Amino acid sequence: MIRVPVWAFCLLAASLALASSASAIEIRKVTSPGGITAWLSEDHTIPLIAMRFSFEGGSAADPDGQEGLAYFLSGMLDEGAGDLDSASFQKRVDELNMRMSFNAERDGFTGSLQTLTENRDASFDLLRLALTTPRFDQEPLDRIRQQILLSLREDREDPESIVGASWMKTMFGDHPYARPVKGTAEGLKAIKGSDLNALANRLFAREGLLISVVGDIDEDTLKRLLDETFASLPEKSGMPAVPPATIARGPSVDVVERDIPQSVVRFGHAGIARDDPDFLTA
Repeated sequence: MIRVPVWAFCLLAASLALASSASAIEIRKVTSPGGITAWLSEDHTIPLIAMRFSFEGGSAADPDGQEGLAYFLSGMLDEGAGDLDSASFQKRVDELNMRMSFNAERDGFTGSLQTLTENRDASFDLLRLALTTPRFDQEPLDRIRQQILLSLREDREDPESIVGASWMKTMFGDHPYARPVKGTAEGLKAIKGSDLNALANRLFAREGLLISVVGDIDEDTLKRLLDETFASLPEKSGMPAVPPATIARGPSVDVVERDIPQSVVRFGHAGIARDDPDFLTA
């Protein structure tokens, strides 16, 4: 599960990037009339706003036989929404000179938005469309699927990807954490637009939503935009719980033979839980 301290780091990093002086960074908790909470670092020196947000649930909750579902969804959310097909949506993003991105992780699904102040409302509204009325038209569906399948083929020849997959399998065995976030070729081929739509309906909820905002925006404006963007999402998440992972114990060495001139080594062992009091210190 994604914990607040992780996003505190993200917020601080973004704040430092936008800050024009070495003065202390002020971070305030902002709650909208609709009950949406965000952490705000206000900075009016640059006409830019950056927002990051996350939902609970990621690739570890992919259904059996549809491995890669969450990752597939992350690649489809800017491929059309509402009345805008893929080409129209991308054109609108370019017109607003904004950035919008999504990423699936094992336990979380994250998104980000960067916009100029003058295009603020329109940019947030485009994000609202992506989260509440995404389209999964067949042409972009087939195109994104092929891009991911190509990436999977490249991973099978990439030493870093190979050693990473081997290490995760050694540590987690048959637990969902051992599965590649991108999924499998078989799982991706089985996914339909209706499956992506069902996941979006389960995943995008106010429960567990974490938001950080940095830049040229005041509290009252942020409260309004939070409600306009997120308040129409369902209150409760429909994501299934991921069973606790059992970490492999004891020394183990696995060697993957490849005909390459360089070796890649990865090592590690059980660490500290995110909610451990010593996590930040460690």
